[in-house]
Amino acid sequence: MDEEVLYREFHWLRPTVWSLAAFSAIFLVIGVSTEWAARGWVALVGIVLFMMANLLAGIHRMHRITCTTSTLSVGREEFTRSDFDFVFGAQPVLVMTSEEQERVENQTPLPEDHPMRIAGGSWGRYLGASTVVLREAGTTRLVAIFTRHPTELDSVLTRWLEQVPEPGDEPDVP
Repeated sequence: MDEEVLYREFHWLRPTVWSLAAFSAIFLVIGVSTEWAARGWVALVGIVLFMMANLLAGIHRMHRITCTTSTLSVGREEFTRSDFDFVFGAQPVLVMTSEEQERVENQTPLPEDHPMRIAGGSWGRYLGASTVVLREAGTTRLVAIFTRHPTELDSVLTRWLEQVPEPGDEPDVP
């Protein structure tokens, strides 16, 4: 059963990665199996294309954001509505302290017990990205999500968090 996708970012990289990987394989096979005088250059082009495909695959894996009706996927992590404080909602980066904002800007890893974390497995903000901040449910820990379209993601996350949770989607409260 496919869910409705409410927001998607960096989805266009997948076909680009596969195209580059296919071209690199073709160039490498031609470069290795032929007797051309320029076969070394052809193999070199294949290696460069392979490296570009790996770089773009990493960018796609770390920076993609997909919000469906039940889940929010950011990089390598997947969240449900019950993971976040819906009263806090989606906020701009101004809710973070200056130290937390500096940590995000300097791209330094955060200690495990730090009161803020970056969603998706990234260490810091990538070029051209802005930050949307959520709060984990039941804690005061902030979760930073980097996006190229902060106003659009903010409105989607606000609507997503305000949806009535389905039975079984509520957090376990003792």
